[in-house]
Amino acid sequence: MDIENIINEIDYYDDIDHYDDILWPDRVRLPKVYVRDAQDPFQTPIESFKKRFRFCQDSVIYITNLIRAHLQKVDNRGLPIAPEIAVLLTLRFYATASFQIVCGDLTKVSQPTASNIITKVSRLLAQLHRRYIKFPEGAEANINRELFKELGRHGRWPGLPGIDGAIDCTHVKIVSTPACEHHEVYRNRKCDFSINVQVTVGPRTEILDIVARWAGSMHYSRIFQMSALYMNEVHTRYAHRQARW
Repeated sequence: MDIENIINEIDYYDDIDHYDDILWPDRVRLPKVYVRDAQDPFQTPIESFKKRFRFCQDSVIYITNLIRAHLQKVDNRGLPIAPEIAVLLTLRFYATASFQIVCGDLTKVSQPTASNIITKVSRLLAQLHRRYIKFPEGAEANINRELFKELGRHGRWPGLPGIDGAIDCTHVKIVSTPACEHHEVYRNRKCDFSINVQVTVGPRTEILDIVARWAGSMHYSRIFQMSALYMNEVHTRYAHRQARW
């Protein structure tokens, strides 16, 4: 079929649509369906995307840009994994706690490659923790106290005055214990091997402090008493008391 015949065919169908609009002006037209690229995870609807990766597309791109220079190769030798795919693979592993081979299948990479990617991305993100995880001081601390005070204010209830942060511990399961003689200290009260992680958050649920070095059998109060956060609080109160004397 030459070009002229194709053009005639298109004109013919355009004429049919034109006369259909005249004869049946009130007919219901089906909405257009746009076919997305099934191989591009960023084309997934935002709600489905967040269910799978716990972040929206814009947040994933922001995270990727933070470590892109360390993930991107100069050339394409060895068919390198795109930085966005590497971050998505890692976030999927965090979000689902699934096997590495399953997360790798979703991005068409082998289990060893998935393991290397998750390890590398995790270390790169951990190196940024001092930039984003820090306890506020001065004016910023006063703003947080005011926000905490407003959180619980209702009617005659005064709210949550004098609060610097909300603190709690959570057990993060580990597959195997570190190479140490007393590995049973990592067994928590539920008989799982874990690390007992202490996290302090602000009024916007932002992480202000994190302690992730204690074994699962360690009690919450002990972790708090051994933390720098507790030491700083005790030192601050002692300094204020000395100043009043």
